[in-house]
Amino acid sequence: MGEREKDVSVLSKSVHRILGRRLEVFIPAVTQKFMSEQETTFYMDGYVFVLFEEGVNYLKLQDTTYFSSVLIRSRSLSASRRPEYSLLQDSDLDPMRAGMKSLLRFSFQVGDPVKLVSGQYKGLSGVVRLVYDGGEKVQISVPTGSKPILMDCPTSMLSRIRDENP
Repeated sequence: MGEREKDVSVLSKSVHRILGRRLEVFIPAVTQKFMSEQETTFYMDGYVFVLFEEGVNYLKLQDTTYFSSVLIRSRSLSASRRPEYSLLQDSDLDPMRAGMKSLLRFSFQVGDPVKLVSGQYKGLSGVVRLVYDGGEKVQISVPTGSKPILMDCPTSMLSRIRDENP
């Protein structure tokens, strides 16, 4: 299914509303909060996976506000054509889940000079003072004149500043 919305909670709620059932929804994306903003990074942009249950008409999702298509292939069954949904085993999604975790963790160490690369504070530079949450977050010290400010942020929003003087 091709999603057109960037808020994963809106996508999940839309599936439930359109299908009239609360089915399990997996969206290969990671949403992180930083200060007052929220940022979603898609591991596999354009896909939403919905748990299959017999009797549910998943084609209701097709060509709606948030979804462009449902992956199917037609086959003949006793002179009538019925949609055959493209199904995956839950274990087929495990590599995606592992890949999504890699979106969250970047290897930073205390003392690394870093720069915010997204969000409203994009371009702000600082130095890593603390690494926590299994490497998913760091605390950086940002110089502001007389007293530095400490900011906690997800590592996915940072890049290491390379020393250009060898």
